[in-house]
Amino acid sequence: MLHVAELRAADLRYISIVIRRYLLTTSLTACTVLAVGASPTHVSGQTMDPDPGPYVQLVGTIAITGQTAAFTGDMVTVYGSNFCGTPGCSPVTVTVVDRVVRAERVAASGVQVTGDGRFQTTFTVTEDPGQYTVTASQTAADGSTLTDLAPLTVALGDLIPEQPPIR
Repeated sequence: MLHVAELRAADLRYISIVIRRYLLTTSLTACTVLAVGASPTHVSGQTMDPDPGPYVQLVGTIAITGQTAAFTGDMVTVYGSNFCGTPGCSPVTVTVVDRVVRAERVAASGVQVTGDGRFQTTFTVTEDPGQYTVTASQTAADGSTLTDLAPLTVALGDLIPEQPPIR
């Protein structure tokens, strides 16, 4: 990852010019990502499309900036927007896919979408520590598939043994 402190003055001037041009055509969110030199795992709606498509966001249990993380056994919350909330659309299915062996587990199924295209569900992390992709998918009334994905890190942690009561 590139740190701002490592940039030269000429690089900063060039980035400033690029940002000003970029502001004319795209969203502030995408500009912020470009300005800090980050490589985002998920940026949605960069083209100012009136229909940005489905979007999924995960909330884990470990406070690590920039990524969703949880321990095995923890609950992760999945928020979705811009899915199909009209009659004839299927409920959403949430799957967890191992990035290495491509094993897939259905974490939640039958998730109902509200009329404004939003949903919320939770699932328990049963995976071993590693990197995973969480996918939410739905079949629209016209037969097309709406899907989005977000990364999940299952962290390795130590268990604190229970202390016997002091007598």
